[in-house]
Amino acid sequence: RVVRGKPHPDIFNVAAKELGVNDPLSCLVFEDSETGVLAGLNANMPVVWIPDERMEITDEMKSKCALIINNLNDFKPESFGIPPYT
Repeated sequence: RVVRGKPHPDIFNVAAKELGVNDPLSCLVFEDSETGVLAGLNANMPVVWIPDERMEITDEMKSKCALIINNLNDFKPESFGIPPYT
């Protein structure tokens, strides 16, 4: 069902459809690569980027992401309206 790979949005659109989510803003994409970030953005979904520390991040890419963190431990779900970890 996924016809094109990243940076095309197909994989995220298919996943949203499978989950029954119609509003892309109701999804949250977690990615570690620039290509994946672009795919999430192309799907019109907010993106949390967890880039490899060796990767150079441009200001343009920074400005497009909802959040950039060093690792998943830095993610605070409540900042996105998701219940906090218990």
